[in-house]
Amino acid sequence: MTDAIVSFAVKKLGDFLTQEIVDRKNLSTRVEWLRNELGYMQSFIQDAEEKQSDDHRMQQWISEITDIAHNAVAILNDCNLKVGAPKSGFFNSLQTYACLCSREANLYNTSQQLKSLKQRVLDISRKRETYDIKNLSNSTGEGPNRGPNSRSIIKTLRRATSYVDQDRLFVGFEDVTQTLLAELFKMEHRRSVISIYGMGGLGKTTVARELYNSSKVMENFAYRAWACVSQEYSTSDLLRTLIKSFRKRCFGDELKMIEQMDEEDLERYLREILKDHKYLAVVDDVWHKEAWESLKRAFPDDKNGSRVIITTRKRDVATRVDDRSFVHELRFLTPDESWDLFCKKISHGDGYNNWCSAGMLDLGRQMVHKCGGLPLAIVVLGGLLCHKKWLQEWHEVKEHIWRHLKNDSLEISYLLSLSYDDLSGQLKHCFLYLGSFLEDSLIDVEKLKWLWMAEGFITPREPKMEEVADHYLNELVNRSMIQIADKMWDRIAYCRIHDLLRDLAVQKAIEVNFFDIYDPRKYSATNSSGRRQVVHTQIRNYFSLVSPSSKMQSLVIFNPDGEEPKVKHFRSVCVSFTNLHVLYLENCHFNFATAVGQLPYDIGSLIHLKFLGIVDTNFRSLPSSLGKLKSLETLCATMTDLAFPPEISELTNLRHLVALCRGPVNVSSLTNLETLKYVKYQDWLKLETTNLVNLRELVVQNIDGQGSLDSIGKLRSLATLTLTCSVSGAFPPLEPLSSCQHLIRLWLSGPIQNQGQLEKLPRSIMILTLQHSNVGRDPMPVLETFPNLQSLELIGAYYGHSFCCTAKGFPELELLRFRNLYSLMDWHLEDEAMPRLKGVGIFKCPRLKCPQRINHVFKLKETETRLLPYERMWA
Repeated sequence: MTDAIVSFAVKKLGDFLTQEIVDRKNLSTRVEWLRNELGYMQSFIQDAEEKQSDDHRMQQWISEITDIAHNAVAILNDCNLKVGAPKSGFFNSLQTYACLCSREANLYNTSQQLKSLKQRVLDISRKRETYDIKNLSNSTGEGPNRGPNSRSIIKTLRRATSYVDQDRLFVGFEDVTQTLLAELFKMEHRRSVISIYGMGGLGKTTVARELYNSSKVMENFAYRAWACVSQEYSTSDLLRTLIKSFRKRCFGDELKMIEQMDEEDLERYLREILKDHKYLAVVDDVWHKEAWESLKRAFPDDKNGSRVIITTRKRDVATRVDDRSFVHELRFLTPDESWDLFCKKISHGDGYNNWCSAGMLDLGRQMVHKCGGLPLAIVVLGGLLCHKKWLQEWHEVKEHIWRHLKNDSLEISYLLSLSYDDLSGQLKHCFLYLGSFLEDSLIDVEKLKWLWMAEGFITPREPKMEEVADHYLNELVNRSMIQIADKMWDRIAYCRIHDLLRDLAVQKAIEVNFFDIYDPRKYSATNSSGRRQVVHTQIRNYFSLVSPSSKMQSLVIFNPDGEEPKVKHFRSVCVSFTNLHVLYLENCHFNFATAVGQLPYDIGSLIHLKFLGIVDTNFRSLPSSLGKLKSLETLCATMTDLAFPPEISELTNLRHLVALCRGPVNVSSLTNLETLKYVKYQDWLKLETTNLVNLRELVVQNIDGQGSLDSIGKLRSLATLTLTCSVSGAFPPLEPLSSCQHLIRLWLSGPIQNQGQLEKLPRSIMILTLQHSNVGRDPMPVLETFPNLQSLELIGAYYGHSFCCTAKGFPELELLRFRNLYSLMDWHLEDEAMPRLKGVGIFKCPRLKCPQRINHVFKLKETETRLLPYERMWA
């Protein structure tokens, strides 16, 4: 992790050198020296981290480098905020001269702080020699420094974690194996690939081996072979493994010949072996699509039904290995399947009732639930508990379940660490940050991405930080390190992280002082000098223990126990931690001396603040000092109505405002604003929207049918729009929306008085939801003409009896949902309509008789009650 922190600091130093404020020779020289020195250190750091667990000197060396990197970033951020770039123009020049002394003092102070850092770098370089901290880069082997026996260790662990081989305990994936067997034997003569992907420890290798060893497969595939790839691989070695596996026996001259062949000869030799034969090859644990690309030429396609099975943790590898591949995402075990596997593991086939008491079984169910359906964790848990015959011993395991599992099983820590170690430096930051959230919690993805940006994991120089954040999130999903919990529009709305991976994130984060968690029930006392503090419980105790710190940059408080801190505690935060970049409070109901409920005026002291989150608190208004937060980029204040002061107009860097706004919100002059959610319609009408040139997402509530939507039509950058009517309200004419030529996502909730207004919607729309629209005439003749529409959802929007979709209508539609259409009976669907349809969900349409063609389309599952975007905050 330190290599990622140092890499981030090096990039920050490089960016700083390009800015106009670096106009002092001493300053630029010291910045450049520090950047170069930290850059040189990077070549040693990865190997140093490998060795630090066994060497206390190395641990200290790593810790000091990490602290220097953190300090460098903090110094530069402080300088950028206090100094800024020189202003041009006569009036601005007068301003510059007026504060010249202050500017020079700040630049001098920055230079002196960097000089101090330089001395620390020289000191730790001296310590390395003095205390014989040497030979940091003499790692043998290839790849990310895992030592000379890395590949053999990985293969040994993979054999150990395949619980089919170990105990013949194959539980819960019978339906999966039947699906995959059907793919293996379907009437397809071309060689095809079956890709199985999912999180480490989920059982991909187990399922593949069950297929590989099934009697039906052995009867139908005379030639079978298995090769494990892993992160570090040699194509030549893989080809040799496949040849030996296909040949079953290789002796003498043939074995010697194979060992002497180069990659091209091995590829040719394997093709010759497989020529005209029906074969099955399992290529296990593929991390990069290049590994498959280097092997696939060796597998001939003789149109005889040959198959290749690939297992991987990465979705993009699974989907890109072959144009004709069948991709299967392996699911987690259900609660019943998890319990069944656990019982079989602890019984050794003898039956657990012989010695397990009712109390043990109750504790067992609780612990199995904590495993979250991950087979590897359940098997290891069962193996651990089957040797413990007393109830007290089970209690002890339950109290610290993950620590016990990791101590009892090397493979859990090792196999999960493989996924972490394969991440880039910036992705490591993003992954570790997930450990700060509460265990088993749903994580609001939009909020998570804004936090990543405020924490500096995504640099401002990126052309579009939100797009980079989306890329990082999708990369973690593709690598099976986080799970999608819910989607909204075409985007991930909520995600979750498995407890084992979260525990890994917490462990790694604490090791390198990435953040500290205050939760006395689970973790040791917090390090009050840490840069990121996360409070999970006992917040009043936390406030009484923590001391002022100029280093702290992030304070996140969740308060699931609902303690009521005093307002003075919040004031102490503002006074004690003036360098905060992130302040997030959730479920914090402060004990006010009066019933005012205003966020304390002291919030204005946090001039570095980039992210302010006050979610589910008893604050009812924000003070005028809010206008002092010139660096604020995101203000997230949900779960309560909140009144805003006029000074919000001074937040010129504000990009995202998400709040249930009570009364006017003066954002007309905020040209950087990209997101504005949950503003009331009558307050919106009072705004001058001409300057909102960057607004991309808007949610307006309580539309009453009065006024017009002209002001929304002026938002040329708008891409996502949600409009909801009041209980008795209706939409005014929709025609102004036709000017929003970049609108992609539209949700209209409320009566549409004139159905013909649907024709006025912009043709750029790709995702459309109509809810409670009170439409009586078939809307399909209009909607099917939208050339870009990919997803359509109708929720209680139509009270008529029939739909008619004509040929060539809905040319791009892929997903279609009908919900609560109680009067709908007939649906005429012509053959050439909806040619790209991939999924259909029909819920609570009791009288509808679907066209025959729909029966063959993938059925979308109803996983939840469909909610409006703002209603999700209250669910």
